[in-house]
Amino acid sequence: MRYDTKGNQAPDGVVGPYRQKEGSYYTIRQLWSPVRTSMAKLPADFAGAIPVTNDYAFLNLNTVAFQWQLVQFDVRGTTGGHSVVAEGTAQSGSIAAGASGTLTLPLPANWSTAHALLLDATDSSGTLIGRWSWGIASPTQMRASIVSATGTGAAAATDASGTLTVTAGGATYSFSKTSGQLSSVTANGKKFSLSNGPVLSSGTGTLQSCAGSQDGNDYVITATYTGSLQQVLWRIMGNGWLGLTYRYALAGNYDHHGVTFTYPEAQVIGADWLGRGPARVYKNRMQGPWLDVWQREKNNAITGQVWDYPEFKGYYSELYWARLRTSEGAILFVVDSPGVFLRLYTPANGSAPLSATTVYPTGDISFLYGISPIGNKFSAAKDTGPQGQQNAVNGTFEGTIYLRFGDSLP
Repeated sequence: MRYDTKGNQAPDGVVGPYRQKEGSYYTIRQLWSPVRTSMAKLPADFAGAIPVTNDYAFLNLNTVAFQWQLVQFDVRGTTGGHSVVAEGTAQSGSIAAGASGTLTLPLPANWSTAHALLLDATDSSGTLIGRWSWGIASPTQMRASIVSATGTGAAAATDASGTLTVTAGGATYSFSKTSGQLSSVTANGKKFSLSNGPVLSSGTGTLQSCAGSQDGNDYVITATYTGSLQQVLWRIMGNGWLGLTYRYALAGNYDHHGVTFTYPEAQVIGADWLGRGPARVYKNRMQGPWLDVWQREKNNAITGQVWDYPEFKGYYSELYWARLRTSEGAILFVVDSPGVFLRLYTPANGSAPLSATTVYPTGDISFLYGISPIGNKFSAAKDTGPQGQQNAVNGTFEGTIYLRFGDSLP
């Protein structure tokens, strides 16, 4: 198949040559949907009422069918997706064109025990015109169902040649006392190449002290810093789980901010995660994706040029956990903090200018509280409006991540 792209660096559009959906497809569907809701997250007193606005020019909203589902996610990602624990039809009543009203969901009494609420809107022709999702379980609640604090054995540490080495639950972790960072991992006899982290994606940090001590069956390493990075605390649990808590402070404008690690891309097979998908996001293109468990093989898609959609590399929002599938084995990351973005490597730019204006963090795998915007064919990101500007931050950020190496969980 040939394309006439004279005068253009790549064909325009929101689908590929075989109607593969780009991320912009889902954003456009949500932004231009004739049904809108201002409810970004479920309020504390939520009882099934969702505010909606009818953006049709002539049609009443009672011509639209609304279907809701309460779902439980596959928390360990072995099968992907979700199971439906309750579902039904929502009623909007008569809401005239241009008017606002309330969508009523007859939820069961135990609705709050589900992981998430999903809602679809379908017009009279059967076309899906809107899809929304709201998390019910918090990252802390999800983490508690995955990360086990129980198990036999205790962590044991040795301190030699500027390296703290801790063994627990079949895993051996080494930490540099000159940086406070993870330097090597071996689990069940296999070496894993995750290292050089956590490193701030923006800001500075100079190590002041790094020391470890026994805490029951766990071993705790505390590294303190001057600069933007304040503290990194590693907890090696007796059953082999590795906990990381980090704290940093920033004031100013930044393309992105959070922590990042190094892992060789050549070893990566794919990734699974619980968060918003299927499409990646940018600071100025957040709308469209919905919560689910997603499974993705690694690819090197270039939007508009290499149509291996959905793209693998980039930012993904509202992360709960992610599993990196590698030739060395699986690496599981479970976050215990809300509002975290997962960054998987850096997309190839090709000859398209829109990606070239996006500034990605150093390293390979990142957990971020702020991500960079994207430009378009004619403008840099900063020239596209308020959402295309850098992240304006002034405060202290703290996050916790639990890591597990290997294909089995306790």
